[in-house]
This record gives sequence, structure tokens and C-alpha cells, in this order.
Amino acid sequence: MILCSEHTGKYTYPLLCISESLSLILWVEDPSQIKYSSGVRRGKNDRVDARMIARYAEIHRDKLRKYIPTDRQIHKLKELESQRELFVVDRAKYKAQLKDHKGFMHPDDYLDKNKRLVFLIESLDKVITQIEEQIQRIINSSPILTNQMQLLTSIEGIGNKVALKVILESDCFSRFKNARQFACHAGVAPFEYSSGK
Repeated sequence: MILCSEHTGKYTYPLLCISESLSLILWVEDPSQIKYSSGVRRGKNDRVDARMIARYAEIHRDKLRKYIPTDRQIHKLKELESQRELFVVDRAKYKAQLKDHKGFMHPDDYLDKNKRLVFLIESLDKVITQIEEQIQRIINSSPILTNQMQLLTSIEGIGNKVALKVILESDCFSRFKNARQFACHAGVAPFEYSSGK
């Protein structure tokens, strides 16, 4: 029996556990593939989505690919990078409030708010540093990840964060069959959209 699902990020893990316990083949498909193959849709809810996914699986059986979870280290890095990005966004928000609110508040009120914001920013700085150190430890513990980071950062204009993003998006360069597929995923492959010629 086959269990077909849209890729749902971290929510895929419970599906993997269920499919393994019931000896099912788990097929995790890109949501855009399912969406664009289903024609015009009216309304959206879980029941409609389940039928659409089932119809997709029935029609496109030839595209079946058994889901193989990413390497444990890559999965851990993805989780850490996701947390880091969340905290970086929060820190930027608090830093902006430090500047933006100064001229629009009573000085005493601003001073109280400033103390709280500085405390939050310093706390986030510490957490972000801890996450980045943990990411670096994981990379250093893997010869493959270390090598890929070194190769990517040797390219002019690519630093550690972009290199890590490339490695994670490509699952250590195993997710895509060729450079064109990766370029399409990244949104930098050119396609012509024209009509009426």
C-alpha cells in the first residue's frame, strides 16, 4: 500500500513513523506538482486536499518515489538553521524598535522599553552564537560537509551562510540530478513566458 503526501517539512516525520510501522510505502511529493496538476480548484479544506492528493497519486503512479529521509546530520542542520533564521529575524525587529520608537515616546517610557529590548537583543545574540557554534561542530565532524563547505566558500561572493543554505537545500548535492534542476529550485533558471507571436 502507498501513502502519498505533500511535503510538509517537519510534519513529514510522523508520517514516516506511521508508514514504517504499517509497512507502507511513503511517497512525499512537492506540493506545487500536485497543485498544478489538479486543474482549477474551488474551495480548500483537508478533505478536498486529501482527494486531490489521492487523485494525483492514482494518475501519476509512474512518478512514484519512495521517500528516503535526509541524513541525520543534514536534518539536524536544517532544524538549527531554521531556528537561527527565526531568532535573527526577531533580533532585527527588536533592534528596529530601539531606533524607531525613540522619538515617539516619553523619555522615561522609552528608557524602560530600551532596557527590555537590550536585554532581549543580548539574549538573542547569545542564543544565535550558540546555534552557530553547534552548526560549526556538526560541519567539522563530517568530512563530506567540511569539504563541501570549503569548496563552496572558495567561490568568490559565497560565505558560510550561503554555502550552508546550498548544502541544506540540495541535501549535500544529492537532491537534484543536474545543475538545471537546482537552478529551477533556486528560482534563477530562465524560462520564456510569452504569447501572441
